Amino acid sequence: MSAVEQITELLNQKFAEPEFEKFFLVSVETLPNDIIHIFLDKDDGLNLDECALLSRFVEQKIEENQWLGESYTLEVSSPGLSRPLLMHRQYRKNVGRELSVELKDTHVGVKGKLTKVKENSIVISYTERITLEGSKKKKNIDVQQEILLDNIKKALVKPSFK
Repeated sequence: MSAVEQITELLNQKFAEPEFEKFFLVSVETLPNDIIHIFLDKDDGLNLDECALLSRFVEQKIEENQWLGESYTLEVSSPGLSRPLLMHRQYRKNVGRELSVELKDTHVGVKGKLTKVKENSIVISYTERITLEGSKKKKNIDVQQEILLDNIKKALVKPSFK
């Protein structure tokens, strides 16, 4: 089993413990120069102290089990806004926030507020300006668009400065 698989298994076991059930693993990546980057998240937001605690836990297990050589760098963080949403649980945690969604089947993206997360889809709400039929007048309409999770190429949370 690779170090990535061992770390993944270790964290999934840790997050099954009652005091860590709100945590979840997004990904474990290996980068050049023996860098291991672990992206974690938490249903109610991950803080720096929690990242440090889990980093020390993983580092201790790596050392005990000698999963990596003597020289490696371990980075533990939340995915942040620049990384796309990958998991259903990440969508649930971001209900009410603005998303930019790139679809697989078209070149058109959807931007709006994530209002609902269903088992296999999400609902994005936004306002669209349309021209009234037979007129030059325009009107704003509220749109709720359901998007299948399988049709999402990339979804990013848009930062809010309000």
